[in-house]
Amino acid sequence: MKKTFYISLIFFCIIIFVSCHKTPKCDLAKNVTSSSINVIFKDSLSGKYLYDVSYPINNKDSLKILDPNGHPLFLLYSQQLIPNTSFRYWIINFGDVYIQQTDVNSFNTEICKRYIIQYGYNDYDTLKVCFKSTHIQCGSVFESLKVYYKNQLISTITNDTHSLITILKS
Repeated sequence: MKKTFYISLIFFCIIIFVSCHKTPKCDLAKNVTSSSINVIFKDSLSGKYLYDVSYPINNKDSLKILDPNGHPLFLLYSQQLIPNTSFRYWIINFGDVYIQQTDVNSFNTEICKRYIIQYGYNDYDTLKVCFKSTHIQCGSVFESLKVYYKNQLISTITNDTHSLITILKS
């Protein structure tokens, strides 16, 4: 009788132990393969948004962002309300910052890339983006992601996959 009781107790303890040690659920997994940069463009002199929805200084349809190989990136646009007004401006999103075929080494060392911003026919700027990736329990993130504009650091994020930057164009 005691033997049956102990066997039942051990079996019960094993079931409880196994059921309590489940793998954590990743509801909002992050991954560097879906990384991006959101850009707000402003005029450095007036402080106005270059891509205002109602009264733009620049035409958003003329904007191109080229990857390090000179290929145009697909741009996503979202609107944001200008503080204390009823007007809106465009936030421009581009990515992927991390490219799986070429950037695997970013898990070992920092990688830097240059992107060309083409506002119009003869109007260019460059962004330098440097990142180091790391694995986390539910995916991967940038251990650090730094964005430089005109050789000045304008953004640093850690443990994330997206960055929001503001470019003050002169």
